[in-house]
Amino acid sequence: EQGNAKDLAKKITKLINDKTYYTLVVDACQKRAAQYDIHKMVEKHIALYESICYT
Repeated sequence: EQGNAKDLAKKITKLINDKTYYTLVVDACQKRAAQYDIHKMVEKHIALYESICYT
């Protein structure tokens, strides 16, 4: 919940104390970050511009 310091503290504590949860979060974050790889983003933008220009 946005602006809820107690909720944030609970989540941080869970990350510190629960290694399984930590691993799941790390994996999910890495997958999410990979979606925004610069090369993938460039390819997507080029494809978008080409679809606009050549339709």
